[in-house]
Amino acid sequence: KIDLQVLPESGHAIVNAMNVFGIIAKNGLGNGIANLEGTIVDSKLNSVTKFKLNTLGIGTLSFIPKPNEQYTAIANYKNKEHRFTINNIANKGIVFSLFSKKDKVLINLKTNTETLKTIKNEPYRLTVHNGEVLKIIDFTFSDKPNLVKYIKLPELSKGINIFTVFNADNKPILERLYFNYNGIENTQVSTSTYKKDKDSVKITLKYNALKDLKHSNLSVSVLPTQSKSYNHHQNIISSIYLRPYVNGYVENAKYYFTAVDNKKKFDLNNLLITQGWSSYNWNTIFS
Repeated sequence: KIDLQVLPESGHAIVNAMNVFGIIAKNGLGNGIANLEGTIVDSKLNSVTKFKLNTLGIGTLSFIPKPNEQYTAIANYKNKEHRFTINNIANKGIVFSLFSKKDKVLINLKTNTETLKTIKNEPYRLTVHNGEVLKIIDFTFSDKPNLVKYIKLPELSKGINIFTVFNADNKPILERLYFNYNGIENTQVSTSTYKKDKDSVKITLKYNALKDLKHSNLSVSVLPTQSKSYNHHQNIISSIYLRPYVNGYVENAKYYFTAVDNKKKFDLNNLLITQGWSSYNWNTIFS
C-alpha cells in the first residue's frame, strides 16, 4: 500500500483558476517514495498534467480545475496502479501562491469570476508573522481576479514565516508556510586537529567565522562515525528553525540545511506546501 496526498497550496483550491498542488507519497513504513511518477486525469481519463516526485517523495504540479469535474491522481508503484481521488476543489473561494524571485517573495492572490461577484471591493488582510513579528498588507479584489504583492527578503523574519489571509470579519481563510534562508548562518570547521592526552582525546576545532565572538556557549556531541545509534533526521538548524512550526514527521529534515543550494531551497518550499497549513470551513465563510 502507498499513501499519496494531493494538497492545494494555502490550504484550498478553486475551479476556473490556476492552482498549485503539493504532492507527497509514502510507503507502508511512512517513508517517502523516491522519484514516483504519475498523472492527473479527469473523469474521462484524459491526462491533465503529469508529476514526478523528488528523492523524498515530494513534488508539485499546477492546473486549472473545471467546474463539475472529478480529478484523480494515478501512480504506478511496484508494477501496480494506484488511484487517489482529489476531493478538495471548491467552486468559490480565494487561493494564493508564493514565488521566490531574487531578493523578494511574490504573493499571487487569485479568485474566480463567480467569487469576484460576491467579494468585489471587500477588505482582506494578508499577514506575515513568525510568532513574534507581524506585518500586515491590506488588499481588495476590484475588477480583476488576480493580484500580485511582494515582500523583500530582508523584510521577512529569518526561518519560517507564516502567511495568513483574513477576510473582512478577521476570520483566517488561507495559510501557507515559507522559509527564509536569509540571515541563517551555517559555519563549517576550517581546520581540526586531535591528539591523545592520557586517557582522553584532545580535539581542536577552528571556525574562521567565529573570530569576532568574545564569549559564546557551545554544545558538543561526539559519537563514532559508524555508530548505528546516531541516525537522527534532524540537525541543530532544522530542530530550531523548522520542527517547531511543522506538524507531523519530516523525513531527513537535515537535508534541507546541509550544503544548501537552490535545489534544496526548492525542495523545502515544496515540503511546506504539503505541510503546515490550517484548514478552514469555507461553507460557513462563503454561504
